[in-house]
Amino acid sequence: MPPPAIAAAAMAAQRLLVPEVRSSTGLKLMAGLLAIGGAGLALGAGLSFHATKTTANPRRPENSTALVTTGLFARTRNPMYLGMVAVSTSYAMWRGSLLGLVPSVALACWLDQFQIPAEEDALAQKYGQAYWQYQRAVPRWIPSTERGKTHAR
Repeated sequence: MPPPAIAAAAMAAQRLLVPEVRSSTGLKLMAGLLAIGGAGLALGAGLSFHATKTTANPRRPENSTALVTTGLFARTRNPMYLGMVAVSTSYAMWRGSLLGLVPSVALACWLDQFQIPAEEDALAQKYGQAYWQYQRAVPRWIPSTERGKTHAR
């Protein structure tokens, strides 16, 4: 299944787990800001793929025509997925329950353990040394402000 469908399923599960919204106005505000930031990350990453005329299809990474390493991709290798997890987390915050975070954590784990490794393998086969250098220089998830640090995952 494509990652956006998995993210939508996670958010549907949140609604089932926490049918009533119980959050405060402040928590809803923070959730809204996180949702805007997460959506911005995902959209910005998608626009980077579009600008370089390469595929954003996570089911066919071998069809990419360029290795995007600039912009958001210079700070995190997976800004789209980071954005999806942020939006899912914001929905749990909006619902006002820690139980709602369980599907968000499951989404992040699924992406980290299954989706991303498959994409990384395809990109490593296609781009070889250039991808390995990128992988070592840029973290998988959380953007780093440290220059020159290597990132194995």
